[in-house]
Amino acid sequence: MGLLSRLFGKKSSSPRHAGHNMISLVALASTWRKRSVDEIRQDLDETFPGEFLPPRSEGNFVIEGPAEGASYCVQCTIPNYTGLFLIHNVPRQYSAFSDYLQHIKNPEMRRLADSQACWLSVDLIHRHTTESEEDAYRFIRRVLGKLAPEDTTLLIHPSQYHVARFTPKLRAILAAGGEPFGMA
Repeated sequence: MGLLSRLFGKKSSSPRHAGHNMISLVALASTWRKRSVDEIRQDLDETFPGEFLPPRSEGNFVIEGPAEGASYCVQCTIPNYTGLFLIHNVPRQYSAFSDYLQHIKNPEMRRLADSQACWLSVDLIHRHTTESEEDAYRFIRRVLGKLAPEDTTLLIHPSQYHVARFTPKLRAILAAGGEPFGMA
């Protein structure tokens, strides 16, 4: 109901992203670029060499999501990175989808977050029986380290409401699969 309300402009009385079990990270940026499923597949194969190319429909694969050029479904069976994920690449403010702004205590960071016009997220949508939450986050972090736009300014943990400046050092931590919020 909340998603439909956000999509069709009706206000929901329930808080958004209030659950603490959402396994996701969000990169906020100023610019948006439509990307093909082939580009996403190529980037994933650069991150995990030989695992996503050539294109396949079993094992590790990428398919177009429900919004062409803006969402991609990724199946990953690589040990320690497993899961079914959805990548969102959205040319709208993240505050249209989440109440995260009200949870940012630092006024400067809140203003910066509110000024970003686009977002890219990687979300776990299905956990395989043998994977851990850390496996999913490891995949999410590495993929965001690769896919986040060059002008990304902030990294958001949407269910725990953590926020961090997206610096070259943070990108390197993500690309290595490391914990970006210093909570490991």
